[in-house]
Amino acid sequence: MTRRSRREFLKAGGLALAGLGLGPNHWAPGAALEVIEMRSDPLGSQVWFDPIGLYVEPGTTVRWTVRENVHTTTAYHPRNDHHALRVPESAVPWDSGFLVHPGDHFDVTLTVAGVYDYYCMPHEAAGMVGRIVVGKPVGLFAASFLAVRLGLAVKPDAYSWNQPLGAGALAGIGFTMSLFIAGEALAEPSDFDAAKLSIFASSIASALIGMAILWSSKRQRS
Repeated sequence: MTRRSRREFLKAGGLALAGLGLGPNHWAPGAALEVIEMRSDPLGSQVWFDPIGLYVEPGTTVRWTVRENVHTTTAYHPRNDHHALRVPESAVPWDSGFLVHPGDHFDVTLTVAGVYDYYCMPHEAAGMVGRIVVGKPVGLFAASFLAVRLGLAVKPDAYSWNQPLGAGALAGIGFTMSLFIAGEALAEPSDFDAAKLSIFASSIASALIGMAILWSSKRQRS
């Protein structure tokens, strides 16, 4: 695994929520595009996504591209080999099928804030898993604001906009999947220890930011 992929993973942290829009194997020119490479050493004894963790804004197209070996990108979803659900319940699961030749790629366009865990079907047991985080807490707040403006929802007068913003920050608290992916992807104990520190630090920061926003909202009402 490359040092760059480990650094990108440590940035990923643990976040949660929402949906997905699929653009099956095509990308509109001018749209945001992020590339995840599907890698392997010459013997196939080490395989990985590079980067393992990725943060994008809603509307970004993510392209998985094969560099070596044969891979898939497959969402954790019961439709895919009866896996546990590790994407939002409303999301449409994806499965690229086998990408065989160097340069083969598969695109997915992510439109709503949330967290999506995925794996490579032939190499899942070897720890080839990844995570994509789609913008939040701004995305969560923006979705709520847009729903109200479009008349799809009503904000109670007793609540301020600081509360969904604070809730979006608190949703950044997450340990389970972050630690699972770190344990699967990082073989060296020192790397796993560094990942744990990053996960705990990001969760503590999310908690402090969310509490500060909500406490500020409470003081304003009183």
